[in-house]
Amino acid sequence: MSYVTSTLMPGESIVARTNFHWVIFRWSIALVIAAIVVFVAAFSAGDNRGLVVILSFVLFGAAVVAAVPPFFKRWTTEICATNKRVIYKTGFFQRHTTEMPLANIQTIDVDQSILGRIFDYGALHCFAGDKEERIKMVAHPLGFRSAITAQ
Repeated sequence: MSYVTSTLMPGESIVARTNFHWVIFRWSIALVIAAIVVFVAAFSAGDNRGLVVILSFVLFGAAVVAAVPPFFKRWTTEICATNKRVIYKTGFFQRHTTEMPLANIQTIDVDQSILGRIFDYGALHCFAGDKEERIKMVAHPLGFRSAITAQ
């Protein structure tokens, strides 16, 4: 059972849910592409073909290792809006949670780069009284903000 569903109050329902965008795996994806390029280049390497193939496997192994932290971060994070509050929970062993009642939320800013607009990710910056939370690399930030402000 997820953290959000286990902490719902009576009469509270989930309105929107999001998580980190797949772009958090950008370094792993780049390493996989490099491994494929090096592996394909191995067929024209001549005498050093074995070393080039080994290099491609090393790059692929580095891609797998580089994918573990973002995978774990994405797996242990919940970003959710209910009809009463916004909940942000991250962490497995050490948990960080922020819960902001909708009545206290003053503004929700969305920052998107050019790539963020193309791939639909960005940073959410929520202000609620004395609380402030910035969450980077969120998938569908404009839709999430719209779901919150429509309440």
